[in-house]
Amino acid sequence: MSIFSTKVASVNKADITQQKRRVTDNAPTTARIRKIYERPASFTNLLPWLEYSAKTQSFLLDDGFSVGALFKINTVGSEARTEQFLIDLRDKLQTVLTSLPEELESPWVFQLYLQDEPDLSSTLKQVTDYVHPRAQGSELTQAYLAELAEHLNVISKPGGLFEDKLVTGNAWRGQRRTIRATLYRRRKPTKAIYDYHNISPKDELNDAVSKLTTSLLSAGIKARRCGGEELYEWMFRWFKP
Repeated sequence: MSIFSTKVASVNKADITQQKRRVTDNAPTTARIRKIYERPASFTNLLPWLEYSAKTQSFLLDDGFSVGALFKINTVGSEARTEQFLIDLRDKLQTVLTSLPEELESPWVFQLYLQDEPDLSSTLKQVTDYVHPRAQGSELTQAYLAELAEHLNVISKPGGLFEDKLVTGNAWRGQRRTIRATLYRRRKPTKAIYDYHNISPKDELNDAVSKLTTSLLSAGIKARRCGGEELYEWMFRWFKP
């Protein structure tokens, strides 16, 4: 064996004796195995709701006791309206807000969300449902609906139909302005028996919803209660843009 080989062998032997044993070289333990299969915390743990009940049309909130409701509210055209019309509409909306029950403890929360959505499938469905039964299935109706569907798909395509270089400087595209609202009240959990003076969170919510929708209808505004599938469709674009 040469002198060079002897030196290399001695160096390697010294390195091996100086190296510390890795933690993963130890025998596996139950704690280590559990840690390997642990799943990281999901962002869904931060969402304020747990589940939807189709029977009561309510969402169970993250405290496992309180409930809430989701709505879609129709818009009211304000263009080319008189000043008096706008004043009357404002007063009616103020009356709507005062129709909500007032609570000293755990008050009701009514939140509004407004956004422009590029999906115009609801517009096509609305037109389709509007067709008179006598005209449904006719050649003219089917041709018109097919033409309308193609038109809506073109104007709402990603990137827009064209770029508005004269006014906005942005891409022009067909969109539908949508107003959503949530109504809920966070109550303290209790094991008391529900009666006339202590109604359940679901019954209390339905009573408040009835007062709210009636007040909106009196103001000429239609509101529709939404379910779990519509919440999913609304949130999907935010969680996966």
